[in-house]
Amino acid sequence: MTPDSGTTFMTMPTWAHDLFIEKTFAPEMSCNENLEEFGTITFVINGKHYDIDSHHWVRRKIDNHNYLGGRCSDMFRE
Repeated sequence: MTPDSGTTFMTMPTWAHDLFIEKTFAPEMSCNENLEEFGTITFVINGKHYDIDSHHWVRRKIDNHNYLGGRCSDMFRE
């Protein structure tokens, strides 16, 4: 069973989000269709691991003017 928060976005404290963006990618960056390159995030709650594949936490916006085909941003809010 996987927990469902009922919201599209996940949250984290501002300081953690800033560090996450710095270590992962710029807030808006070019990306291609392969969102798997961003990896998996794992939340550990009471010792149980919950893997979140990147297609759940990376949002891709189509941009026909971008030679890579789109822009990506995270789906976390602080």
